[in-house]
Amino acid sequence: MSDLTYKVTEPRIMRKINKIDKNTTIIFDSIYEVEQYLKKEYGCYNTYFGSNTTINGPLLEYTASVRDEDIYTTEDRDNINYVHNKNTINLIFPDEQLRISGSKSFMNKFPFVKALIEGDFSKGNFIKYAYIEDFGVNDKEEIPGSTTIIIENELESILLDNPITIRQKKWETKKWWKIEDVVIENMYQLIIQFNTEHHYNNKFINYESYGDAYQDA
Repeated sequence: MSDLTYKVTEPRIMRKINKIDKNTTIIFDSIYEVEQYLKKEYGCYNTYFGSNTTINGPLLEYTASVRDEDIYTTEDRDNINYVHNKNTINLIFPDEQLRISGSKSFMNKFPFVKALIEGDFSKGNFIKYAYIEDFGVNDKEEIPGSTTIIIENELESILLDNPITIRQKKWETKKWWKIEDVVIENMYQLIIQFNTEHHYNNKFINYESYGDAYQDA
């Protein structure tokens, strides 16, 4: 069966998309409309960006809320372009209202995800889409979107192919921390490790900079 193409326009966007099947390519009017739809439908306001280039295995580099309008900074533009690039793979977890975005090499470290992408399983949980890029008067191009998969499994069930051990700061007080080994076995632990390190590093960074002049709340 050849692929179908379905034009998406507001305000009937939700009802239309719910009726299409796995062979349908959704054509959005812009990259911003793609992002707005995904947030509206799946609540993925928080996106984690994965990296497979670290010395001891895949880690999460940073997290952001991908802006879908009024983009003025290079960072915001890079974020939305990365998430919707044809070479990017996105996992959306509606129950957690989050998205994990990364390269194929990053996602291949999770056998379950690799099997979804490369296996002969039903692609009913894949969102196949493209968007229109406007380059000026009479100069528009249809751009293929990312590989986006809706995941209903729990984060704990998305296992790494091999556990990794990382070294991170464990804050005992705002004045003192020690290095400890942390073993990461699944996607949930990867996110918890990132959130913990991010939280405490941000919490105590001012103390490291200003010492006793900084008052921790």
